[in-house]
Amino acid sequence: MLEDLGKKGVKRVAVYPISFVSDHLETLEEIGEQLKKVAYQNGILEYYRIPAPGIYPKFIKAMAKIALESSQTSKKECLCKKLGGYNLNSVVCTRLIS
Repeated sequence: MLEDLGKKGVKRVAVYPISFVSDHLETLEEIGEQLKKVAYQNGILEYYRIPAPGIYPKFIKAMAKIALESSQTSKKECLCKKLGGYNLNSVVCTRLIS
Protein backbone atom coordinates (compact mmCIF):
# COMPACT_ATOMS: atom_id res chain seq x y z
CA MET A 1 0.00 0.00 0.00
CA LEU A 2 2.82 2.44 0.81
CA GLU A 3 4.30 1.76 -2.62
CA ASP A 4 0.98 2.70 -4.25
CA LEU A 5 0.66 5.86 -2.15
CA GLY A 6 4.19 6.89 -3.11
CA LYS A 7 3.40 6.34 -6.81
CA LYS A 8 0.33 8.55 -6.43
CA GLY A 9 2.47 11.36 -5.05
CA VAL A 10 1.39 11.13 -1.43
CA LYS A 11 4.06 12.79 0.71
CA ARG A 12 2.68 12.34 4.25
CA VAL A 13 1.08 9.33 5.91
CA ALA A 14 -0.12 8.48 9.40
CA VAL A 15 -0.33 4.76 10.20
CA TYR A 16 -2.61 3.46 12.93
CA PRO A 17 -2.21 -0.15 14.14
CA ILE A 18 -5.97 -0.74 14.26
CA SER A 19 -5.79 -4.43 15.14
CA PHE A 20 -3.64 -3.87 18.23
CA VAL A 21 -4.76 -2.65 21.66
CA SER A 22 -1.25 -1.91 22.91
CA ASP A 23 2.15 -1.19 21.42
CA HIS A 24 4.66 -4.02 21.35
CA LEU A 25 7.41 -5.35 19.08
CA GLU A 26 5.20 -5.61 16.00
CA THR A 27 3.82 -2.09 16.26
CA LEU A 28 7.06 -0.46 17.33
CA GLU A 29 9.53 -2.26 15.06
CA GLU A 30 7.57 -3.47 12.03
CA ILE A 31 5.01 -0.69 11.73
CA GLY A 32 7.08 2.03 13.36
CA GLU A 33 10.48 1.41 11.77
CA GLN A 34 10.39 -1.10 8.92
CA LEU A 35 7.35 0.40 7.20
CA LYS A 36 8.81 3.87 7.70
CA LYS A 37 11.78 2.79 5.56
CA VAL A 38 9.42 1.46 2.89
CA ALA A 39 7.58 4.78 2.92
CA TYR A 40 10.79 6.79 2.51
CA GLN A 41 11.99 4.48 -0.27
CA ASN A 42 8.78 5.23 -2.15
CA GLY A 43 8.94 9.00 -1.96
CA ILE A 44 6.84 9.55 1.15
CA LEU A 45 8.59 12.29 3.11
CA GLU A 46 6.71 12.18 6.41
CA TYR A 47 5.68 8.96 8.15
CA TYR A 48 3.91 8.90 11.51
CA ARG A 49 2.93 5.87 13.58
CA ILE A 50 -0.03 6.68 15.78
CA PRO A 51 0.28 4.91 19.15
CA ALA A 52 -2.11 2.05 19.89
CA PRO A 53 -5.06 3.08 22.10
CA GLY A 54 -3.90 1.10 25.16
CA ILE A 55 -1.90 4.05 26.47
CA TYR A 56 -4.80 6.48 26.61
CA PRO A 57 -6.61 6.83 29.97
CA LYS A 58 -10.04 7.21 28.29
CA PHE A 59 -9.54 3.91 26.45
CA ILE A 60 -8.44 2.14 29.62
CA LYS A 61 -11.45 3.49 31.54
CA ALA A 62 -13.82 2.44 28.74
CA MET A 63 -12.42 -1.11 28.69
CA ALA A 64 -12.65 -1.33 32.49
CA LYS A 65 -16.27 -0.15 32.36
CA ILE A 66 -17.16 -2.77 29.74
CA ALA A 67 -15.48 -5.53 31.75
CA LEU A 68 -17.17 -4.47 34.99
CA GLU A 69 -20.62 -4.18 33.39
CA SER A 70 -20.17 -7.55 31.72
CA SER A 71 -19.25 -9.22 34.99
CA GLN A 72 -22.34 -7.87 36.76
CA THR A 73 -25.02 -9.11 34.36
CA SER A 74 -26.55 -12.57 34.14
CA LYS A 75 -25.34 -14.64 31.22
CA LYS A 76 -27.48 -16.86 29.01
CA GLU A 77 -25.82 -17.12 25.63
CA CYS A 78 -22.29 -17.78 24.45
CA LEU A 79 -20.67 -14.66 22.97
CA CYS A 80 -18.07 -16.82 21.19
CA LYS A 81 -20.62 -18.02 18.62
CA LYS A 82 -21.85 -14.49 17.93
CA LEU A 83 -18.23 -13.54 17.24
CA GLY A 84 -17.88 -16.38 14.74
CA GLY A 85 -16.42 -19.01 17.04
CA TYR A 86 -17.74 -22.26 18.42
CA ASN A 87 -20.84 -22.42 20.58
CA LEU A 88 -19.41 -23.54 23.89
CA ASN A 89 -21.42 -24.59 26.90
CA SER A 90 -21.51 -22.39 29.99
CA VAL A 91 -19.13 -24.69 31.86
CA VAL A 92 -16.41 -24.09 29.26
CA CYS A 93 -17.24 -20.63 27.93
CA THR A 94 -16.51 -17.64 30.13
CA ARG A 95 -17.68 -15.17 27.48
CA LEU A 96 -21.43 -15.39 27.90
CA ILE A 97 -23.90 -12.60 27.22
CA SER A 98 -27.42 -11.95 28.48
